[in-house]
Amino acid sequence: MPNHEDVEKALAAIGKRDHSVTTEYRIFGPPGTGKTTNLTRQIRHAVSRFGKDSVLVTSYSRAAAAELVARDLPLSPDRIGTLHSHCWHALGRPRIAEVHVADWNKENPHLRITPTRGALKLEGEEPGEELGDVARSGDLMLSELNRVRGMMLPTDAWPANLREFAQKWNRYKTSHGLLDFCDLIEIAGRDLRIVSTGLKRLRSHRF
Repeated sequence: MPNHEDVEKALAAIGKRDHSVTTEYRIFGPPGTGKTTNLTRQIRHAVSRFGKDSVLVTSYSRAAAAELVARDLPLSPDRIGTLHSHCWHALGRPRIAEVHVADWNKENPHLRITPTRGALKLEGEEPGEELGDVARSGDLMLSELNRVRGMMLPTDAWPANLREFAQKWNRYKTSHGLLDFCDLIEIAGRDLRIVSTGLKRLRSHRF
């Protein structure tokens, strides 16, 4: 089906429809059907229409971002990256709580958290890919906390033990001047009109 005429027409029409209803478009399809090719077409169209300084490309995985960079788009590579990475840069590259858990583990030995390699997580790696051994109790609680926050469930709908963990975790972050990965998305979405306002601070950086 990738070369079917109707498919090509449908893909070419994406982004050119009446925006009075929505400006969001979703492309679904198995590997090899032209999703990335069409996405690069839409990015080029956006750059030609609005200028390269007005376009920011985000993804949920490092692999997807790397593939787009390889497509030789008319954008600086620092404008193509994962959502976490863009938000981290826009917020001034704060210290990440999941990376700096040594003090947490000392204070909460029954809720130990496995340190995350921050650079990888910012580029879209899942925490579970780094744990190796059986996840610790703190890892499981933090994973569940990230899940309910991602679903935007109200706090009063959380289990009591999760609310208690969240309170401890929030106190720890505040006292040490840290943000966790969910904070990056929440704060950037709440406080920044355009996440790309922080891109002027983009520089290569190591944790």
